[in-house]
Amino acid sequence: MTSLGLLYGRVVLARPLRPAVLAAGNLAAGIVFAGLFVLTRVLRVGNLSEGCLRTPDQAAVSPGGNPYLASAASFFYVVKYPPDVAFFAYTLAATFFLLAVLGAVPPRFATRRLGVLLAFGTSALFFYVAHLVVVFALARLVTVPLFGHDTRRPAPMEGGSTRGVDSVLVYWANWAVLMAVMYPLCRRYSAFKKTRSADSVWRFF
Repeated sequence: MTSLGLLYGRVVLARPLRPAVLAAGNLAAGIVFAGLFVLTRVLRVGNLSEGCLRTPDQAAVSPGGNPYLASAASFFYVVKYPPDVAFFAYTLAATFFLLAVLGAVPPRFATRRLGVLLAFGTSALFFYVAHLVVVFALARLVTVPLFGHDTRRPAPMEGGSTRGVDSVLVYWANWAVLMAVMYPLCRRYSAFKKTRSADSVWRFF
């Protein structure tokens, strides 16, 4: 994925393209990867999610049946680890579709109205690394102590029961707190990156 992103950047920067041409290229790439994702589901190839965290719909499918055609939720069910062709195609299709849409936004409008997206988008790797620290801190200090309970499921590493949170409301509240904490951090890091040279290692974060 990283190599593909670097290749995409080199292609885009090598020769300036008109916004309409770039948007058409992004849209075409999105359609190709979306088609590839559909094939992984219909043909049951390139999927490592079978037998992982199976949904109730998938578990109800008769032996030999296609679990990904059981419902819409089953069709779009993917696992990130280990990454497979389905996850690769699904995420890249969404990425290229977003590039096609956001690429059509006038730069002046984006600067004035989409500052939040720009803050997160220009510090993506920093967000990924820092958000892990924030998420684990929230879970250990706030979320699990206040809202956790015995899930009656064995711990994957230590054994015994696990204490966790299965409330959708708490999940979204935790997400909102995370984004509120990360936004000013990403905004400051984005501003910091602009003061570094183009070859600075800080530009990669």
